[in-house]
Amino acid sequence: MIHFLRICAMEMKLARSSWSESFAVVVEPTAYALIIGLLFRGADPGRAALAVLGAGMMGAWTSVLYAAASSLQTSRQMAVLEPLTATPTPLYRVTAAASVSAALLGLVPVGAAGLIGHFVFGLRMTPADPGTFALGLALFFLGLVTVGMLIAPLFVSYPHATALANVGDYPAFIIGGLLVPVTFLPAWVQPLSYLFPPSWGVRLMQDSLPGTAGGVVLPVTLALVSCTVAAVGGVALMRRLEAAALRSGTLGVI
Repeated sequence: MIHFLRICAMEMKLARSSWSESFAVVVEPTAYALIIGLLFRGADPGRAALAVLGAGMMGAWTSVLYAAASSLQTSRQMAVLEPLTATPTPLYRVTAAASVSAALLGLVPVGAAGLIGHFVFGLRMTPADPGTFALGLALFFLGLVTVGMLIAPLFVSYPHATALANVGDYPAFIIGGLLVPVTFLPAWVQPLSYLFPPSWGVRLMQDSLPGTAGGVVLPVTLALVSCTVAAVGGVALMRRLEAAALRSGTLGVI
């Protein structure tokens, strides 16, 4: 556990030193929150609060997406991927630590969006049910981590992973319920959101704000199931990729 926390701390330092990741985590969600707040000015306060909070969660997803795309790619560019693989620590722990650190950094834009909604637009961002909000935030965090673990093996085998990550932003914004609630989406899109682990945490956080309500047991159950599937799938994919690369001796170029 101590070793894992040290990897998380190192990943957070690397993320803070990257201007592109700092831009994605701080500047982009702030701009989103300001634009969305202006668009919803005069609208129902509850819906406006949901939209502004969604802007912060968009920043959190972007943070994890770029971490999944760049973590092992950065190690490859720095010529430390082979020594890293030779250590007793399996690669899936490295990607898990990168996802955890990115999800922790992603909580910054969520908090910033809440402050912008309250102080700039005068919205009531205080949850009507703090317990449900805290539970939703925890499940959202867990969902981000597990999805990061699942997609990291897919990115590491692609030489232009960071460019590919740009494509993954807006589809997740939609199916995750970050731009609009999932219930507003077409019927054929809604089942896709059920497979996206962070969407259940988003739903709980949205239900905790004033003017909204919903159940807790079903979202929590499905969130834990989807997170477990994503985590197990991520570990299995990374082990398979690592074993194949070691057998072929092409770890540095896959």
